[in-house]
Amino acid sequence: MSGHPSPNALAASLLTLWFGPEGERDALSTPKPLWFRATEADDQALRDRFLPTLGDRNAGRDWPRERARDRLARVLLFDQLPRHLFRGQARAFAYDRLARTEAAAALARGDAHAHAPALLLFLLMPFRHSEDLATVCRLRATYARLTRRWSDHPSRSLMEDFDRSAAALERRLRRFGRDPLRNAALGRLNRPEEGEFLAKRLKRRSV
Repeated sequence: MSGHPSPNALAASLLTLWFGPEGERDALSTPKPLWFRATEADDQALRDRFLPTLGDRNAGRDWPRERARDRLARVLLFDQLPRHLFRGQARAFAYDRLARTEAAAALARGDAHAHAPALLLFLLMPFRHSEDLATVCRLRATYARLTRRWSDHPSRSLMEDFDRSAAALERRLRRFGRDPLRNAALGRLNRPEEGEFLAKRLKRRSV
């Protein structure tokens, strides 16, 4: 008998890692440390558990997809985990198209109405990770609708934070036609204006 966790168990554990126990997810109103402030120890723990899945040439094939939460776990698998498992490498972005395909399929099945706000934000995250300006603009329009829909929800400030991040990406795409924050990981040479932008950004962050 194999000692490896089943695909169902892995999917369930990923949702718990990302959002906490089921009973606490509806009221999530602040970012989890793992989302945007993960340490190298956090990344390594995720590698230890999930790298065998993403390292498989048929990654995610056996992960469940029957329920909305199953489909959300698949989006996390392809959108969030690579950014931790392969941080700073081109491979961190290698699953982005697949993540968008999974997210679009979930939304087509009505999953936008199946999740609490924080979970829905991560279902939409693959579109936030696009370098296509039209995709990012559509996402921001979706954020605006969600903010109106959940105007009194504790997660409203979280939705506004996600939109601010998307707005910054939109500005970079309008200015450069791509996101220069990815250049180093993707091995892309900085254009002169991108190099100037990155140097100024680094200086601001170091003050």
